[in-house]
Amino acid sequence: MVACSFENYGCDGGYLTNAVDTLMNDGTVTYECQPYRNHMNKCEYKCVDKSLEYKRYYCEPGTLRIMTTAD
Repeated sequence: MVACSFENYGCDGGYLTNAVDTLMNDGTVTYECQPYRNHMNKCEYKCVDKSLEYKRYYCEPGTLRIMTTAD
């Protein structure tokens, strides 16, 4: 998600709302498909291990609640 969330500054930080927007609209793949690396990579639409299926997972609207206060 870091490599493909262009409006969210890659590895240089970002905003929660942009990350959630990316999860809802673009989805993300499993760690096994594209492991996290400690730097910005080009956005690739295939798994590092070619034997794995490139399948995206999405956050559906209305299924995420962001808490703004703690009781």
